[in-house]
Parts: sequence; structure tokens; C-alpha cells
Amino acid sequence: MPGDVQLHVNRYTLTVIGEIYIRAQHRGLPFPFPNGLYLLIAPLSLTGYGLHFLFELTAGIFEATAVLLMYLLVARLAASTRLGLLAAALYSLTAGGHMITWFAFETQVAGQWVTLLLFTVLVFAWPHRRDWLTWWVVVMLLIQVFLGHIGQFLNLSAAAVILLPWLWWQSRNDAEQRRGVLWLYGAGAGAAAFVSLFYYTAFWDLILEQIVGVSTRGLNDVTQRPPISREATLHTLWEGGLITHFGFFPVLLVIPGLLALWHPRWRRSIIPPLIVACFLVSIGQAVLPLITLNSITTRWLMFSSWGIFVAAAVGVLLLWRRGRSARLVSLAMAGYVCWITIVIWMDAMTLRLPPIEPF
Repeated sequence: MPGDVQLHVNRYTLTVIGEIYIRAQHRGLPFPFPNGLYLLIAPLSLTGYGLHFLFELTAGIFEATAVLLMYLLVARLAASTRLGLLAAALYSLTAGGHMITWFAFETQVAGQWVTLLLFTVLVFAWPHRRDWLTWWVVVMLLIQVFLGHIGQFLNLSAAAVILLPWLWWQSRNDAEQRRGVLWLYGAGAGAAAFVSLFYYTAFWDLILEQIVGVSTRGLNDVTQRPPISREATLHTLWEGGLITHFGFFPVLLVIPGLLALWHPRWRRSIIPPLIVACFLVSIGQAVLPLITLNSITTRWLMFSSWGIFVAAAVGVLLLWRRGRSARLVSLAMAGYVCWITIVIWMDAMTLRLPPIEPF
């Protein structure tokens, strides 16, 4: 989408000439626009390639290597290369990632990639490996998430508020795991303190103004937009969300997959409670428009997409093992998912028909 690429080029230009604290609007609501991605891309501009090309190239690299990260995360979690390949295949074959790339949401693509890298590091490090090098890696990845995409920052922070107390309670009889919780809490607190002190304090007046305005007048009044009916929101959630983003069936298979992840073999892993924390954040964001009658949310569905692929891969494997009929059903579901992705891809590439804006 050339217009969105140009938007990032414009904001990159502001960043490199010293306008670090950029304000933007999302559907009428002003917000800070963190520009960590632009600082990472800046050295690449010395190669002589144009900014449009660099943004498209880096987005493609992020999307392609995210498949590898998904494989590594699940293969490590389950000690199964087969399950890792299945999760990576689900990531590749569903439409959500293609939709984000088509819309040129470069900062979201980068934010999701860094978040997935963070979770991959955690699944390798938790709960035994807690050296200072790993701690600093986690801190730096958190800072990049917090300074890379405002929605990803809010979603990950909300998930951490759920996750850390849960891990603390879960580890009440495990001193080593409690030390791991404190280690992780220290990394999160350090990263949050850094970005708050050196970046988000510059927007304190804007943040306070929006909090007061939304709490006293409501989102529709602040953004000067008409209310959206609950029926329209529910239709969008169903048709545009569960079906278009994922082809529905991976979301359905999350249920048995998530239940299976609570097997004792994964009891000490951070991934099952992390998936649930992300799902709870996304469910809260899904319900919010039904209350506010406004479409302003973070990009909550894609935030939990990694967890959908992990749990769905487990669900597919459980179904596959149920016999020949179950395998036929699995192949039919995979065919439907691929068909949704192909239609979206072909419409965008040949007819220039954009998919629904990913959320």
C-alpha cells in the first residue's frame, strides 16, 4: 500500500532530522507514535537504497523469519520438530500476516516480530537460564517493543500484569521459579522505567488529556465519530476476524490444544500461562467496542496470533492421531484455511482489492 509506506518514510524523515517525539492520530484519537523501528533502519540508508525499498525489504524479512521463530519456539516447548513445523505452517498459511504486510503496517510487523523473538528467548531461558546476558537481551527486546509500536506496548504490558502475579502464585512451592519471576519482573520494570523516563514523559500532557477526555466524555465524543452498532461489531469480529484472519478452524482447535498444554510435561514452561494472558488481553479488547460503541482498540487479534498458532498446532496433532476420518477432517480444514488466504492474496495482487484492515 504505497500511501502507508510513504507515511513511514515521512515519519522516518522527521525522526532523523531530530523530531523524535511524533504525535499521530488513530481514527480521531491523538497518541504518541514511537519510532524505534526508524532508528534501526537508519544505518541501512547508508547503503544507498531508497527508503521505500528498505521498508518493504525489512517488512518482508520480518515476516519470513517469523516463521523460523515460530518453529523454534514450539519445537523447544514441545521437544518436537514435527509440532514446530506444524505451528510454522499454520503461521504461513493463514491470511493475517499477509494482510499486515499488504497494508504496509511496518511498525506492527516489526513489533510482532520482536515480541515473538522475546517469547522465543523466554521459552529457551525459563526457568533455569537466568544469567545477566540473557537478562539484558530481554530488557533490550522489551525496550524495542515499547518503542516500536504503541499498541504492542499496551497489549504486552497488560499481558504482563496478568502473567507475573500468575507465575508468582504458581511458583509458591518452587523457589527457583520464584527467582525466575523476580528476574523477569526486574527486566520488565527496568525496560518500562527507561522508556517512560526518556520517551513517554514527553507526551504526558497528551496522555493525561486523553485519559480525562475519554473517562468523562467517552470515545465517540472525543473522536467526533458516530457510534457503531453492536451488531456491526459482532459481524466484523466473526467475518473479518475469525474467518478472514485465520480461517476459523485454527481458532476452534485452540480449545483442545490449550487444554493439552496444561499437561504436567509443560507445567514449568512459561508459554501456556503466557498464551492465556495474551488471550485474556485480546478478549478484553474484543469486548471493549461492545461497551464503547467505538472501533478504537489496539491491534489485539494479531497480538494473540502466535498463541493461536501454538495451541492450534497441538490441537491439529491431537485430531490427526484420532484416525483416518479425523485426518480427512484435518485436511479439509487446512484446505479451507488455504483457500481464504489464496482469495485474499489474489484479490489484492490482481484486482487491487484490499482485505479488511487487520486488527
